[in-house]
Amino acid sequence: MRDQISFLNSKDLGYDKENVIVIERAGVLAEQQQAFVDELKNIPGVKSTAASGSLPINQYFGIQFQVPGKSEVFTTNGMIIDDEYAEMIGFEIVQGRGFSNEYSDSLSILINEQTVALLGVENPIGMIFKNTNGNPPVTRDLTIIGVVRDFNYMSLRERITPFVYSAQK
Repeated sequence: MRDQISFLNSKDLGYDKENVIVIERAGVLAEQQQAFVDELKNIPGVKSTAASGSLPINQYFGIQFQVPGKSEVFTTNGMIIDDEYAEMIGFEIVQGRGFSNEYSDSLSILINEQTVALLGVENPIGMIFKNTNGNPPVTRDLTIIGVVRDFNYMSLRERITPFVYSAQK
């Protein structure tokens, strides 16, 4: 039992879970959410802040996409993150770049290494995913700008699966 607890406490999950405070349902702040996040930065001891539509574990949505030239529709897990989230939580960008205020990233996505493996390519940067959602359906072209090192977002007993990060813009 002690070995199991030690394993859980020392396992590298692929993100920094220490000293992170999550404020759930902050989305109800609507237009004031960014002002709230900015105000948190003024609290002594706060190193960084970020916003996301979900937690990095067990809370995410499904996203469907189609790679141009292929008829198969892929479904992966995903989450919406702001420009600071990847750095704040300690995600490692292994190819390309993360989201940035310096770019118009509203139609950009980050993918994890498992998504790259699913695609069967060496360098996915610049690839376009066709994403259709909504009612009535709206199709958007989403450009891959970066690859995030795989992280454990489910039980440690489950293998890591493809994951997509959308920009909160």
